[in-house]
Amino acid sequence: MISKRLMVQLQNLKQFPRQLLILEGDESRGGVHPNAVRGMLLSIILDFNIPIIFSKSSQETAEFFILLDKKQDKKPHENSLKMKRIGHTIQERQQIVLESFPGIGPRTAKLLLKEFKTIKKIINSKKEDLEKYLDKNKSGEMKKILEFPYPD
Repeated sequence: MISKRLMVQLQNLKQFPRQLLILEGDESRGGVHPNAVRGMLLSIILDFNIPIIFSKSSQETAEFFILLDKKQDKKPHENSLKMKRIGHTIQERQQIVLESFPGIGPRTAKLLLKEFKTIKKIINSKKEDLEKYLDKNKSGEMKKILEFPYPD
């Protein structure tokens, strides 16, 4: 930070599509005023839009890299539509209805809609037909909810 090398490194880092800065060690050393360090951290986050990971040791840094590698190997997580407060398309509304059943997430909801085409066909299907796409517990719970009489 004092030699200005950090600024050059940050500018070089911006050429890559995904950036990450790992700060390893104790930031209190070095004879730099704490506010200068705080200001630089804010600049990295707000001006350069680069996320920062703080690590206490090389061992902890290695653990971060192991987790990062595992995370990159995973399929992208599909987010549920239920939490959005914006206007939804008819397909999104269909997905929301199906996601309201226990154990049915976005991937399963989309699969059911692709296979059955409509919510009505899903609801009217036999439990055995649902079990081709859902395990017995999920299909049984779905049918139970659909067929359970609402008390007077």
